[in-house]
Amino acid sequence: MDTKSFERGGVLPKNKTKLFKTSNYGASNIEKEKFKQKPSKRGSKKGENDIKNDGEYEIRSAKQLTLNTLVPEMNLMAVVKAIHHTYLLLSLPGRLVGRVPITNISNSYSNAIKSTLEDVHSEEDLSEKPKNLADMFKIGQILYTKVIDKCHGEKQEILLSLLPSDINSEIDATILKEGNVLLCAIQEIEDHGYFLETGINNVRCFLSKKNLKNELFIGELVFCKVHKVTESVINFIAFKKNDPIKIDTIDVPNMKTLLPGTLVTFNIVQNLKNGLEGLLFDGSITAYANEMYIPNKIATDSNLIGKKMNARILYTMPLSNQLYVTLHTDDYSKEHKNIIHYGTIVENAKVIKQTNLGVIFKLGTGNDKGLLPRKTIAKNFKNNFDIDSVMLKFSPNSIHTIRVMDYNVLENCYLCTNNEKLLTEKFFGTYDMIIGQIVIARIEEKLENGLRLSIGNVRAFLKGIFYHQITKCEIGTELRVRVAEIDHDAKVIQVTNLSGFLRDGCKILHSKNKLKINESFSGVVFKENPKSYNVLFFNHIKGILPKSTELESELLSIGGLKEGSVKLFEIKNIKGNSIILSIPKKVESQHIGKIFQCKVTAILPGNGLKIYINELKSYGRVPLNMLSESIPLNEHILSVITENSNMEVVAIGNNEYSRRDVHYYRRENIVTDFNEVKPSDILRCFVKSTDISNVELECPLKNFKETIRLNKNAFDDPDNVILSEGEIVYVNIIAKHESRINSLYATPSLHKVWVNNDDALDMLDNYLSDISFLLSSFKTTNKAIGKYSIGQRIDGIVKNIIGNNILIEVDENLYAQGTVDNVHNYKVGAKINEAAIVWIDPIHQMLYLTTKNKCIDGISIDQESKDDSVNEKKHKAVILYFNDFVTVCSIRGSKVSSLVYVPSKQHYNDFSPSNRALGNATSKLVIKRNCNGKLLGIFVQDSKAFQKLEKIKTKLNEKVLKRKISDSVPEADNLENKRPKVVLDDSESDEEVERQNNDNDNDSRKNALNKKEKAKKVVGSIQNMIKKSIKVAKNGNKIINKDSLLDENVVNLTSYKKLNENKLSTNSIQKHDGVIKKSTIGKKKAPKRLIKKK
Repeated sequence: MDTKSFERGGVLPKNKTKLFKTSNYGASNIEKEKFKQKPSKRGSKKGENDIKNDGEYEIRSAKQLTLNTLVPEMNLMAVVKAIHHTYLLLSLPGRLVGRVPITNISNSYSNAIKSTLEDVHSEEDLSEKPKNLADMFKIGQILYTKVIDKCHGEKQEILLSLLPSDINSEIDATILKEGNVLLCAIQEIEDHGYFLETGINNVRCFLSKKNLKNELFIGELVFCKVHKVTESVINFIAFKKNDPIKIDTIDVPNMKTLLPGTLVTFNIVQNLKNGLEGLLFDGSITAYANEMYIPNKIATDSNLIGKKMNARILYTMPLSNQLYVTLHTDDYSKEHKNIIHYGTIVENAKVIKQTNLGVIFKLGTGNDKGLLPRKTIAKNFKNNFDIDSVMLKFSPNSIHTIRVMDYNVLENCYLCTNNEKLLTEKFFGTYDMIIGQIVIARIEEKLENGLRLSIGNVRAFLKGIFYHQITKCEIGTELRVRVAEIDHDAKVIQVTNLSGFLRDGCKILHSKNKLKINESFSGVVFKENPKSYNVLFFNHIKGILPKSTELESELLSIGGLKEGSVKLFEIKNIKGNSIILSIPKKVESQHIGKIFQCKVTAILPGNGLKIYINELKSYGRVPLNMLSESIPLNEHILSVITENSNMEVVAIGNNEYSRRDVHYYRRENIVTDFNEVKPSDILRCFVKSTDISNVELECPLKNFKETIRLNKNAFDDPDNVILSEGEIVYVNIIAKHESRINSLYATPSLHKVWVNNDDALDMLDNYLSDISFLLSSFKTTNKAIGKYSIGQRIDGIVKNIIGNNILIEVDENLYAQGTVDNVHNYKVGAKINEAAIVWIDPIHQMLYLTTKNKCIDGISIDQESKDDSVNEKKHKAVILYFNDFVTVCSIRGSKVSSLVYVPSKQHYNDFSPSNRALGNATSKLVIKRNCNGKLLGIFVQDSKAFQKLEKIKTKLNEKVLKRKISDSVPEADNLENKRPKVVLDDSESDEEVERQNNDNDNDSRKNALNKKEKAKKVVGSIQNMIKKSIKVAKNGNKIINKDSLLDENVVNLTSYKKLNENKLSTNSIQKHDGVIKKSTIGKKKAPKRLIKKK
């Protein structure tokens, strides 16, 4: 070896490390690095991967790829992770993720897009336009990519390329042989095949249509195998659909043609700490497999040396030419469908082992495994800590709770976290959200066309047609929104703040699977065409509303359509992917309030019933909240109704019918037409929507399409008013306004709508009927609670004692509850004999009973009641059970042996809290009705409260009558008829009589003028009071019954609203903040102080 002289002499020492290159068919394979270990005084530990051989150590490692070891110009195998409109996200080895812009797919595809944007094609040329990325690729598809930049842009992303000119840049036509595999793009379409874009210079490549079942399009990427090489052209053939992408050459291929993603045979030669070492082909090429790329069934096998198995090439390190493979060779697209969703909490994750990367867990009962990285574990500790002592908690077979953060399809492994904050987050991922769900979102960023929001840990966007601009949109402001679209791949959601979608009664279309003819859903108009409207529903579902002359008349009834309008649309027809819509037909005016026999055709869980009315030859719907007046009973009644069963319903609105309101419309003189409504009429309404301060009511009337809006302060007890959709509210009409848009102004005050106690008894009768309906259905379904009846005597064992209540086990999985006086006399495990059932709760499947002998003796077993019990006699009663709807009492010291049921509240508008109490205290009641063998009564104190209310009404009316003076005051000319009659006497002369008559005429005129002036003053003061409380409308607005307005203003001046907002004169508007007086029912006036007379 030649020596080199230096300035101060000496010889250049030998390098400790030499790279011996061996050429094998153009491939360069680096031999194992060898060096001699220097002796050390302290001694040194040999690495576990180092193998001793005559004093030399060979380093063999199967380390994973990291961002530090990743270099540009590196070729990698990749799997499609997510597909977006303008880019792809690819999963890379080492749990890395890269982005492929749409311009880096292929030159042919980019040229096709460019020509499409430059040329204006007609509708006939739609098929010639390039496909979008979603049509070209699929999740889990294997690709072969090149790294362009590993820290690209502001987000420092890994920029990748699929361009054949990039990924095949190192391949020369001279090294291609039959059986080699290339990733190419379709450049031109011919009759018998395709010319390919390969990126290889000075060669034309042709792909035959043989083995191709489907036509390929310009720019599409496809794996091809070299079939024949000639001087002018290289012929390729495509792989069949299920054929593996495998190199099929006679000789060992060139290293440059060992493309990532192709299948090879891996011969295992040695076990390493972090993986396996093996040989490819004839043994001249060494490859490594990291432990994360080894399936569980192979990793647990102890006899691996010498075994051959299929492997897939991942990448080749550029400097060392070391080849890395994966033993996961299954179809990645199939594995993707069965993964655990992002954000899933795994409570019983079992530790398999610890590695340098972190802790590997077994998730569930299958073969799924998860990785908890060391970095994630370390982030849970802020102060100084020992990582080794922390890792002791993750000993093999220990159980932990973790949450799935991501899935790596290459490793077939889930990336997990144990961060406590993330474990307790309610909205962690998109799978925690539901289409149509109302949530509270926080503004994070202002965008050009909307806002970026956060809902827990989920990113959300409020933009486009779903965005209604708001004035307060500062960062950190919270908004009430509804989830409209969910993108699980991108892990983002689209929400809306349009008021039409935020209503409680909004009908949401969640998926195409719920599309049914004649069903109606809420949608928004996002485009108007000359011949149709385009309507957008939730979850990317679109429909078409064709324009017609009939439609124009229907649009007038709903106020017209424009972009951004949220309306109810009916599914008219479904043709393939096209959904044809129509405007739902209103129930004909003559049918509102009419009762029909119907047949149940379908049960809609959570929504109600679909029915068919033979008389009308049409389908309809019974909403869930229209099944019972008691909101808690609706779900249970829906669960026991069966298809093909018959029932009575009443028409109330837009193809909607009600089961619960049938009894109300059986009454006589029920107002069902707007034209018949008069002030002081009491109408039955339903809650359409509600918020913190306002209530919107729907009133089923003919010729009336609007709603009645009320402020909650209009109720007598606004602090206790809690209303839900569909709940019943009565209103007293103050005034009505007839114009193009009819409107009603009303008050829900209890002293205005509480006419008598019949409403309370009707409400109780309906509740008891629904309870009986549920209990009778339980008997047919053989439920345990169906075997019992009220009044029956039962035995049981005391299971628990809570306060003065004892819990008794009556039957298997059936319990009873009762209140006792001397609770210390009862012990857990004691037996209870001959207790009487006083109530059966079908909601909680619970029996309520009494153990008091005094009460039991007065309760008959059969509960037969006699009609002679109904009278005005006052009875002493003991309260045995009560809830929000009914109070159950027993009569003490009377011949009445049946339980008496008393309403817990006196009216639908009675929101005052109940003051019922169980115990020995007696209350007086009067039995009013006998309904289906059940006695209904009213407490005396409730009857007195109603009597006080009547006295208050009478006094108010008297005050109104005293202050109400008619405008028609008698004139002075007509006073002759009312002059005192003069009697003629013989002693009086004619002159005296004439003088006396003149004096009387003058006095009468003066008195009449004084009365007229006083009347004008009183009327003027009342009119001024009216002008201050309401806004007078101009241009011929019509008010019905002005006298009633006068009466109402004296009693309650602040219940009015503006009569016509569009026609108000700005000069006549006066601001007035009225306060409605609360009801004084049952309250005594404070005594007046005694004033000492002087």
